[in-house]
Amino acid sequence: MGKDGRLGEKGWGAYEHLHPSEWENNLGENYRRCCTSASWVGQALAARLMKAEKVWAHDAFFEYVDRWMFEDDTRAIEEIKKARGWDYSSKWARQGQAWDPFVENM
Repeated sequence: MGKDGRLGEKGWGAYEHLHPSEWENNLGENYRRCCTSASWVGQALAARLMKAEKVWAHDAFFEYVDRWMFEDDTRAIEEIKKARGWDYSSKWARQGQAWDPFVENM
């Protein structure tokens, strides 16, 4: 396996460092918005409730989850749509989405 996730397959692996106009496809962004980020909210919440951030030992993870829950991604969504035509403006795809009103209202 190569550094980009799947050797020989375009569009897999790191892409966030590139401008959206340079992304091979939207696979990574789709998965990040539908699955990864929302589930990490629960993991971070559990770790924080147990006061286990130091045991988790990955500050970048908690920083990412905080950004996912609190930063306004309107400009990023507009830039992706402008560059690629992919529309992530639906509520399911927005930052702050955790799929559970209990979590979102905290």
